[in-house]
Amino acid sequence: MKKIFCKWFPPFLMFVVALLFFSELQPVKDKDFAYTDFGQLPVTANGRVQPMDSLARNALLQLREKQTLNLEPWKEWNEKPRIIPAIEWLANVMMNSAVADEWPVFRVDNQDLISLLKLPEKDPAKHADGKHYSWNQISPGFEELHRESQRIETNTVAQTRTAYEQAVMKMNQRVLLYAQLKNTVQPADVADWAATLEAYEKMIPAAVAAAKAQQAGETFDQQMFSQFAGFIQAFQFMASLEPPLILPPLESSGKWRRTGDALLEVPHGTPVDIAIRDYAKMASALAADKPDEFNAAVRDYRSAGAGPGEGAGQGPGGSVLQPDGAVLQCDGHLCPRRAAGDFFVV
Repeated sequence: MKKIFCKWFPPFLMFVVALLFFSELQPVKDKDFAYTDFGQLPVTANGRVQPMDSLARNALLQLREKQTLNLEPWKEWNEKPRIIPAIEWLANVMMNSAVADEWPVFRVDNQDLISLLKLPEKDPAKHADGKHYSWNQISPGFEELHRESQRIETNTVAQTRTAYEQAVMKMNQRVLLYAQLKNTVQPADVADWAATLEAYEKMIPAAVAAAKAQQAGETFDQQMFSQFAGFIQAFQFMASLEPPLILPPLESSGKWRRTGDALLEVPHGTPVDIAIRDYAKMASALAADKPDEFNAAVRDYRSAGAGPGEGAGQGPGGSVLQPDGAVLQCDGHLCPRRAAGDFFVV
């Protein structure tokens, strides 16, 4: 009996492991939201056009060194923790951050860094495994992380950095990556992007008139103008992060564009790209937990060839954005001069 066991058990074990491996390679069937279809939408990142699913997998690899996300890492494997595919995670980061920001996506192995960020130690009873943390858990330590990364960048060279210093710099890069993804489709933390986009468009004529009145020294609606300035600042911040480009070229010789850049061109007379509208529908549907509307928006985008709408204008224009929100050069009708909300008409 022992000889039979020794003879057949190793091949059997290899067979089981192979089954588990190949089952991981099989795409997860969507239950409600068409994440798989969303994953086929094109995006330009790292210098090349790729499916959204590839961006999701590569981003997860950088953040947690795996291509799937374990939402319950404090559980043992036999407790069946909930694991989701990369594309479901990315869709929520981009369009439903109120949910995604609670997911433990950041892997932190260095204990000194855990102490710096005041992150919880391992305690399964409190849903903490001591290694994986969410954006919301890390964000209170951003100021300290930034200060420490600046010190390391200024006073050390990469080849001589300690394990702690390397961990700080890596975490700084991971935070930037996550922030870029959060600002790819819409301004981060917007609850209803479709409604917000509509409000922005409706406000533009009055904002242009207010800018002219301000320049002429006449009275204008200060409250409305301040609200419009808030939109501009949000879009400038989106663009300044240089997130992935999700808006396809307007013509065969054109370039891929970022949402923030394209939105800054709308007050200049450029129509809102149809791709922005479709993504806005997806975002609002996902945040409202309406899979049918989300799936319809994905289908609309794909049936349109993932291209711009009829009558769309020419790209992001000549704005050069600075970290402080200033615009060094701008063409069009309404141009932000400073992030404080001072505008002028050209």
